Amino acid sequence: MTRLFDLQTGPNLDVVRQMADLGHPGLVAPLVEITAFSFESFISEPIGEALLTLTGEDLGGGFESQPLWLEWLAENPQFEPVAGYDRWKGEFYSEIAGGLDSFLYENVPARIPLWGVQFGGVGKDGIPSLDNPVFVDPEQATYLDPDERVFGIFVNGEARAYPERIMRVHELSNDVVGGRPVALVY
Repeated sequence: MTRLFDLQTGPNLDVVRQMADLGHPGLVAPLVEITAFSFESFISEPIGEALLTLTGEDLGGGFESQPLWLEWLAENPQFEPVAGYDRWKGEFYSEIAGGLDSFLYENVPARIPLWGVQFGGVGKDGIPSLDNPVFVDPEQATYLDPDERVFGIFVNGEARAYPERIMRVHELSNDVVGGRPVALVY
């Protein structure tokens, strides 16, 4: 089976052209996906041409165009991805960083469009969560400057403050506040 993208060689431009020739609007999302990995004009131009053919829009086909295409997809829900996109995306990301197919698989329940899920640069469990963090009283937090940003929550009479600079490193904190489990995602 011919593949759209290979880690060693990048996008398969013959497949990209075939996708454009098919003219199916559901092929836009996989093409937008590979724009993030298209850094050279000989690769990005055919992707941009295929997207132009499928959408009538000329937003480019390289990595810098992906945010524009994602915004465009948000404004054009009629370009729903083809069946199997969820499984393909999980397999695609798992090749880049193993284990991501456990999050993206065929018929995965989702509240957001799956084209909006983007690779963040690290694999599964690549960033350690901050689990059950230890807190200090405000007077003891001398390591913080008075104007430093913190994320505050208040649950069932209990308040917590999570410094942004610590959350930036962990991106996720699992805690119990006011007797309730809380996940803070940054």
